[in-house]
Amino acid sequence: IKSRNLRSEGYTDIIVWAGVNNILGARAGLEKIYNKARTDGLRVIAITVTPWEGYGYWSKTPNAAQATKTVDDWIRSFSGKDGYVVVDVYRNFEDPNNPDALNPIFARDQVHLNARGQTALAGFVSKQAFSE
Repeated sequence: IKSRNLRSEGYTDIIVWAGVNNILGARAGLEKIYNKARTDGLRVIAITVTPWEGYGYWSKTPNAAQATKTVDDWIRSFSGKDGYVVVDVYRNFEDPNNPDALNPIFARDQVHLNARGQTALAGFVSKQAFSE
């Protein structure tokens, strides 16, 4: 979205789902996206990071659980602010036997959602951001 004005192209909302590729620098990247979207007059639908313990990058990330919590807490801080809808999905996708891991019923692997997980995510976003 760097060089585009999505509002002028007819968009009213942007869905931004935080990922783990750069969890330690995620906040800075997300902040740029959120700020650009709000400058353009878009409503930001901010989705928290899902659980991901067990994924290869987890063991290489210092304090991965805390880093994820820090990013998710920061995303949650936008809840109720004008122009933001926060869709907090972490708990919805937790493995009941290991809360930091993605529930296998929703997982293609330890970080990516399968079709069932994607359908569930779409339902959470629809309910929280687009139901009146």
